[in-house]
Amino acid sequence: FFSEKLDDAKRKYSTYDKEFYAIVRCLEHWSHYLIAREFILHSDHEVLKYIQGQHKLNSRHAKWVEYLQSFHFIIKHKSGKLNTGADALSRRHLLLFQLDSCVLGFEHLKSLYSTDEDFGELHADCQQHPKGDFFL
Repeated sequence: FFSEKLDDAKRKYSTYDKEFYAIVRCLEHWSHYLIAREFILHSDHEVLKYIQGQHKLNSRHAKWVEYLQSFHFIIKHKSGKLNTGADALSRRHLLLFQLDSCVLGFEHLKSLYSTDEDFGELHADCQQHPKGDFFL
């Protein structure tokens, strides 16, 4: 998985340019795996299928197309609905946030310390005579 935060200038790119830039950056990042292989690149941006066949290019696109020509690949469109793996990876920060909510029952466990037959006496001693900066 590869991800990159766009700077202010790149955030102003058109959707087409952002998608094109994403392909270039991914190929740069994974080039050591892809440079000598034929592969299929799936994109949910259908217009990108025609990158290599365009005749009029601005300077940025020309530079990117020149870089892409060092790879042997075809681009296939894959609608966003079918591309669930990429969708899940792009939302992984939401999953991590949800997983980091709270542990249920933790407060209840803390209340059981004092009544535990093996640990109760030590717990009471720590509560009454804390040593240094450590206490329960």
